[in-house]
Amino acid sequence: MDQPLTNDQNRPQRRTALVASELCRYIVDIAALSETRLADENSLQEMGSDYTFFWKGLPKDSQSIHGVGFAVQTLLLNRLSEAPVGANECLMTLRLPLMKQRFVTLISCYAPTLSSPDKTKNRFYEELDNLLHNLPKNEKVILLGDFNARVGSNFDVWQGVIGRHGTGKENSNGIRLLNLCSTHDLTITNTVFQLPNKYKMSWIHPPSKHRRQIIFIITRKADLRDFLITRALRGAECWTDHRLIRSIVSFQIRPPIRKQTKKKQIDRAMFLLLQFHNQDKLTELQTALHSMAIIKAFHDGMTAHVCMGGNISNSFAVIVGVKQGCVLAPILFNIYLAAVTLLARYKSENDSIAVNYRLDGNLFKPQRLKAKTKARTAYVFDMQHADDAAYPAPSPQSLQRNLDAVNSIYSAGGLVMNASKTEVLPIQHNTAAPIPPFNIGGKGLKTVESFKYLGSILSATWYTENEIHTRIILASSSFGKLSKRVFLNRALTVETKIKVYQYSQYSHPRVQQVDGVAMGTLFGVLFANFFMGCIEEEVLNKIENLKSTAATLMTSS
Repeated sequence: MDQPLTNDQNRPQRRTALVASELCRYIVDIAALSETRLADENSLQEMGSDYTFFWKGLPKDSQSIHGVGFAVQTLLLNRLSEAPVGANECLMTLRLPLMKQRFVTLISCYAPTLSSPDKTKNRFYEELDNLLHNLPKNEKVILLGDFNARVGSNFDVWQGVIGRHGTGKENSNGIRLLNLCSTHDLTITNTVFQLPNKYKMSWIHPPSKHRRQIIFIITRKADLRDFLITRALRGAECWTDHRLIRSIVSFQIRPPIRKQTKKKQIDRAMFLLLQFHNQDKLTELQTALHSMAIIKAFHDGMTAHVCMGGNISNSFAVIVGVKQGCVLAPILFNIYLAAVTLLARYKSENDSIAVNYRLDGNLFKPQRLKAKTKARTAYVFDMQHADDAAYPAPSPQSLQRNLDAVNSIYSAGGLVMNASKTEVLPIQHNTAAPIPPFNIGGKGLKTVESFKYLGSILSATWYTENEIHTRIILASSSFGKLSKRVFLNRALTVETKIKVYQYSQYSHPRVQQVDGVAMGTLFGVLFANFFMGCIEEEVLNKIENLKSTAATLMTSS
């Protein structure tokens, strides 16, 4: 870590002295070091400072790359039961005792870069996975270091793994890291706290000058409450193009939870009691012959009580909202909405989408769809799903007429279209053609390039790259959770785990060309794409290990 002096004569000659002075200035007790580029495994105490440096690197005769380490306040060394241990040039552990015979394990990491071979990435995440598996389940763990990964901000998919305040989009390295965190119930603390982006970014990409978030501090989901804040220190000068990331942690040692059988206390539960005050309603229901009278009898004069804490409130009329537990209410809503939509469809029948189809196969041969005898035509005006609807149209003018027709019918029926939640997705062959503005009742609508409808992403470019990428991420998140619930579950047999693994694999997406437009057909959740080589190999190895273990136990018994 010795470096020659630069033009700035105020800089210390050794990097260890510079790092120690910055850590002391920002009151850091323990710091994880990445890419130290020091050989072998050793330690040194920086003279004139209160820090001792530990590192693990490649042998002396190897290239000076990689390397990880720790900088620990010298006063804390007396509390350590053992010195930091280096697993390899990319992983190093430090076991710190707390209280009540509890420990926290710090893992200093340096992950391969995005351009590294897949074999190198597989080896790193496999060793890190084994290291996490060997830790006691009740022991706190914190991962620190440069993971060379972008984890993005897709909180809906990676709930519990990242928070609501991530940045950018994930890359392939990020998916590997997210899957590892999902498997071991880890949370990336950098994405949990709401901070300006300048306090989240840890590296500036030299060519593009774009700021990236690649240094992370990760902990168990159950121990997230120990972290008060995680942020970048912009003023720290450690003679590197990476920023110092600091977490303020207050360890909370909770006593073990004892399982106790609790009696059900119904008086503490809040529930809604619906009852008829007028007993004549029952007689009316039995004798009414007209369907509208029956429906009206179910709803008119309905009152309710609320029971909470053993006390029953006064009765009040139920006049708005869907009646919870009422089977008839959603049926009436669907009938009413279908009737309103049919009126709008008849009013704007000429502005529907014409779809030619055949029932004798060969769907993807456009020349066969031009036949006049066997080809049929269907007109699509809307695609309804509960209270959500999509209205396709062959032209911008047709779409505006459809919106006007639907809005007028809805208004006459007492319904309101929410213009703020309505968006327009133009799909055009000629992208240079201008897109006119659209409105509902004089309120302008927002035009977007992609839209998420019923879990699928519709794109203005007609291609399915975003949809496939989203499905792969969803599969990765789900498969990471399967690892703990299935593959590491000792209550399940080896045969059951193998069957789950086999049935979780589906075909690759089949892409066909129709009039020059790529259309992807997704099968299942795209587990085959999700594996990306390393994950499939990892799971197969685990299954083989389970088989050999089971065979050994059967032989010994």
